[in-house]
Amino acid sequence: MHDFLIRNGKIVDGAGNPWYLGDLAVRRGKITEISRSIEAEARKTIDVDGLVICPGFIDAHSHGDYNTLVYRQMENVIHQGITTVVAGQCGSSPAPLSDKSRVQAQRQVDAWLPEGYTLELTWSTFDDYL
Repeated sequence: MHDFLIRNGKIVDGAGNPWYLGDLAVRRGKITEISRSIEAEARKTIDVDGLVICPGFIDAHSHGDYNTLVYRQMENVIHQGITTVVAGQCGSSPAPLSDKSRVQAQRQVDAWLPEGYTLELTWSTFDDYL
């Protein structure tokens, strides 16, 4: 039995093929089947008639280096269908931090944090950051 079944979606496979109407099944957090019609049972069925089922998108220039530390569930990207973010562009990186660079980085982070949020940059090495 599948955990859930997504039915009647326009399936786009990401390989450049034309979309087709079909179903997608998931078990234990993994896609187990994609087909024009899945007859197996599922604990939950979601009808997505008129919507698209597709692979996740890659944000190749995210600036998400610090955001991931504040928004741990990454709802801002998940809701856009993004499943992979690339960070560290533009010559910036949250790690490593020397004492001098930490002061400047802390000022920048404090300036963009939403009201009520704090993030103390305590790490020095990349391993500490991770």
